[in-house]
Amino acid sequence: MGFYNNLCDVVKSEIEKIHPYDVPCIMRIDVKANESYENWIKIETVGD
Repeated sequence: MGFYNNLCDVVKSEIEKIHPYDVPCIMRIDVKANESYENWIKIETVGD
């Protein structure tokens, strides 16, 4: 999950740069899923 952790950090940083609020609410909620579903969701959400 290292890639996803790094991606979350990048997204958070970009939101902080462009959001008009001084303190935007940026939340990361970790979830657990069965392995086959987790693999499927990773495949389906890979960017181009």
